[in-house]
Amino acid sequence: MKIIQYIFNQIARGYANDRNWLKAERTKLTIITNYISQQFPPTYITDGNYFSFEKDGKRLATALQGAGVPVKTRFFEKKMYRTAHEYQFNLNKRPGQLAFQDTLDFLADYRKNKKNFIYK
Repeated sequence: MKIIQYIFNQIARGYANDRNWLKAERTKLTIITNYISQQFPPTYITDGNYFSFEKDGKRLATALQGAGVPVKTRFFEKKMYRTAHEYQFNLNKRPGQLAFQDTLDFLADYRKNKKNFIYK
């Protein structure tokens, strides 16, 4: 786990061009919640529950819903499924299959109901 944190920190420092990357101005540009409005497109959010950004995904979903943006989510209780970040690419397991079906349903729903999309 420490090696992953080290690598992530090195990548983030390089991106932000700042050793204190968490507070860097360039990093602030990546905070999606700073750009949420009613014009934000309908959104599907999913993530695993370990080695993941589950908490961030849930916060984003709440912020989008608060702005009136249609949101569909898929998160898993650890008791039912232990899912890592990017679990959805493993279509041999039930969580991946659920996420794939969610994606198809989400796209079909908004294809039928284009009025839910706001283009500006």
